[in-house]
Amino acid sequence: MLDEIGTLDNIEPWIIKKIENGEKLMGFGHRIYKTNDPRADALKEVAENLAGESDWFDLAVAL
Repeated sequence: MLDEIGTLDNIEPWIIKKIENGEKLMGFGHRIYKTNDPRADALKEVAENLAGESDWFDLAVAL
């Protein structure tokens, strides 16, 4: 998905295109958690420590 999006500027158009085409956005939300998946904060912290200075991490967080 990040390869397909490519840049920060392409996030919103990519999402709009997927929604307009009726496609599902994998990894966004879960029917059990109505606000925030409690595992997400811990995972983000670990990923941030491992990623260091990474355009991919910045793209993923912005997405």
